[in-house]
Amino acid sequence: FTYIFSSSVISSVDATGIFIYRTYISVKNIFTGNFNMEQLKGPIGITELVASEQSFDNFISLLSVISISLGVTNLLPLPALDGGRLAFLLYEAITRKKVNAKVENIIHSIGLILLMGLFVFISFNDILRCFK
Repeated sequence: FTYIFSSSVISSVDATGIFIYRTYISVKNIFTGNFNMEQLKGPIGITELVASEQSFDNFISLLSVISISLGVTNLLPLPALDGGRLAFLLYEAITRKKVNAKVENIIHSIGLILLMGLFVFISFNDILRCFK
């Protein structure tokens, strides 16, 4: 039993590392223009993927990929995400000066507006895909 459990933990950690790496590559490809935006899926596309899974193992794997991808994406140094907040904290740690609160709020607001625009764009593409 101990061997099976430790083997499962090692396999899980390995698979998680692979998923994190694939997410990183996907995000890099988005920013370098080597990514087809049609491949992005929002809530509607993700729901379709989850609903189409036939086996419990694939369903759990898909949920794992979604969770890991959301976690990695959330840590990107973009305003309105946790990674953006971490970038501000890093800046403050390096310069030993607080960022002007008004400037930080404006930057996060712009980031949130852009993020919501991306969300609408992806959701619109998901809806269009439903009718193809």
